[in-house]
Amino acid sequence: MPLTQPKNDLSDENNVAGVILAAGESSRFGKPKQLSSFREKTFIENVVEIALTAALFPVVVVLGSHLEEIKPVLEKYNGLITIIENPNWNEGQSSSIRVAIQSIKKNCKAAIFLLVDQPQIEPELVLALISDYFRERNNIIAPFVGERRGNPVLFDKVCFCQLNSLTGDQGGRTIFEKFGLTRLNWEDKRILFDVDIPEDYEELKAIYE
Repeated sequence: MPLTQPKNDLSDENNVAGVILAAGESSRFGKPKQLSSFREKTFIENVVEIALTAALFPVVVVLGSHLEEIKPVLEKYNGLITIIENPNWNEGQSSSIRVAIQSIKKNCKAAIFLLVDQPQIEPELVLALISDYFRERNNIIAPFVGERRGNPVLFDKVCFCQLNSLTGDQGGRTIFEKFGLTRLNWEDKRILFDVDIPEDYEELKAIYE
């Protein structure tokens, strides 16, 4: 998978940032799922390369639990990504969203939030979200398969203040009603799948192998 070099102008507000949420403990999975294997790479490598291939910039990876185990895997992306430690990762997903927003809020027009437990997402979906955003300029865009919403989700900069105010285990979906949610119709139902427990992991491998 070819990797896109970062842009040089960090003040370019037309950038769409990529935020990879990877701070969780994986308690239900039984081990760090960030380091589980998929397509001959770890989950976190897959998601980083999705973001880079789609030319998201900056690409911010939020780590917390298992930090010292995960960081060495990401060394090869030095200069391409920014790693942010979330010391309060055990407070829930909102804490990771807040530290990410603080990092990117001055340097981009919008942000796409990618989940580390979805290593199967294709760069084409990310590119479609970006294309739809610059065509329509909607505040929030999410892929839908039929009536079911998938991930990743794009948020315009206008949403950042509210995202920065989230608490507990709240995610971005809590502000959908306030800013409006735009559908991006997508046919691949595999985008609805994420890995929470070992059985999910076995199903993911079965789907793709």
